[in-house]
Amino acid sequence: MGSAMQGVGVEELLDAVVAYLPDPLSLTKSLIQQRLSSATSPFYGLAFRNLHDKYRGLLTFIRIYRGTLKAGSTLYNINTGQRQKVGKVMEAYADELRDVRVGSEGNVVVVSGLSATATGDTLTLPAATDKEEMSLLPILQIPDPVYFCSLEAHSTSQQQALEEALAIIQKEDPSLKVSMEADIGQLVVCGMGELHLEVVRGRLKDQFGLETYMGPLQVAYKEAPTVAADHVQQASRDVQGTTHNVMLHLRLLPTAGSGAFKRLKVLATQEEDWTLPRDIVHAVENGVMAALSNGPSLSCPVVDVSVELLKLTTSRGVLPAMVAAAATHCVLHLLRQANCQVMEPLMSVAISVPMELVHEVIGDLAKRRALIKEVEVLDEESRIVQAETPLAEMLHFSRDIRTVTRGLASLEVQFSRYQALTADHLHQLQTRAY
Repeated sequence: MGSAMQGVGVEELLDAVVAYLPDPLSLTKSLIQQRLSSATSPFYGLAFRNLHDKYRGLLTFIRIYRGTLKAGSTLYNINTGQRQKVGKVMEAYADELRDVRVGSEGNVVVVSGLSATATGDTLTLPAATDKEEMSLLPILQIPDPVYFCSLEAHSTSQQQALEEALAIIQKEDPSLKVSMEADIGQLVVCGMGELHLEVVRGRLKDQFGLETYMGPLQVAYKEAPTVAADHVQQASRDVQGTTHNVMLHLRLLPTAGSGAFKRLKVLATQEEDWTLPRDIVHAVENGVMAALSNGPSLSCPVVDVSVELLKLTTSRGVLPAMVAAAATHCVLHLLRQANCQVMEPLMSVAISVPMELVHEVIGDLAKRRALIKEVEVLDEESRIVQAETPLAEMLHFSRDIRTVTRGLASLEVQFSRYQALTADHLHQLQTRAY
């Protein structure tokens, strides 16, 4: 990523692609093309990249898997359920965009006008809206961010420009997450590593002319419940002489590997069958999500959890905000009962190093709570050390490894999984937080 940012070795890489990769015309039909042969729509395309142009606005790169695409066409986004009209259809020649009358099957085109289309969305024609066909094209898996930090403009007059610039960068980079901490009014950016966030900061300066201050990097810990719990929450409030009541019964269940909370499960009791207005269900969901954004141990997001609504009764005219507040208090009570454990991100590390320096590398990894998985023989003089290392121990890791190996090591790091923190390390984090 750093080499690409500076343009180091890019031309050599592209020359190698031309020299060694097979000509697409010489290949048989891909698995995707075989699956699309039975699809109902005459057009399928995958939006695989967004790019903001100073004059043209948001540009979307689309790989056309089936059919053709013309300017002025209306496309249906299967992922969002929205319809959008295509502006111009162009083809990219290096940094030049040339208008074309029609984009043909198998080509990559650059399209303007699709402001609501994100990276990884599947596009088709409005007549074909079958959700089952969403799986025909590859779904881009966006990893969860593992680092976050605060970001501030150098002056308050640039704050709005900073927020707008980050919104543009998010359109281009779906792995970047930006949020506003309402309690302190501070922007928080989340990314995949030190270099990722530094690249974002560099783009803000070079592309948008914004000087920013970046706070210290923090690891994106998460919390997960280990036992089930249920609770009945009651709330009462007087509004203009009328008493409004809410009775809410929720159950919280641990669901290992399910990731972030997605949707409330509404269940009917055995005694009666009941339905709820949609705005009330949304209010409960909003209250649940608000509570799950701050776990009981370190105020980290709660994941691997399912929440069921067992019963809800309200008085006539109760406001959704009151229902949401009751749901938040109910889930906070459940989290205190659910014995939540703090999860830390682990990174998979592969270090190629001369054989005589393997012990130095393993010694450095041991200081970082790493689990050495394998030392693989690369050739007679080199070895590859495979390990899993907590992200919290990897600040400046690349620099330190190159120092230990006198610049002779090469390093590959990628996210592996989340693992529960030990009691000792959790205590250290809690002590540091307070």
